[in-house]
Amino acid sequence: MLGVTRADDRKWQDLPGARGVKFVLLWGDLGKPGPYTVRFKLEPGTVLPPHHHPNDEFGTVLSGSFQTAMGCKLDKSGGVRLTAGSFAYASKSMCHFAWIFLRRR
Repeated sequence: MLGVTRADDRKWQDLPGARGVKFVLLWGDLGKPGPYTVRFKLEPGTVLPPHHHPNDEFGTVLSGSFQTAMGCKLDKSGGVRLTAGSFAYASKSMCHFAWIFLRRR
């Protein structure tokens, strides 16, 4: 089986409950257990509050940068800054959060 998603075929949507976040489902079904592939666009200043997923999560930063950390309480004093080309992994059910810095003028 060969699966292809062309750039022109992508339908970006607002992520419910997450202001400043758009996503596109590239492969899989978010409503069913199992793997899927999603791409996100996050606006500067966006905060993704502590959350977890029923599946392992794998992410690659395509452009820009963001900060991510483990925990069920939002604490921006720690974490790891990920820049373009970086990869992150969160095991299923692990609480984590992320935020995007505001652009400097």
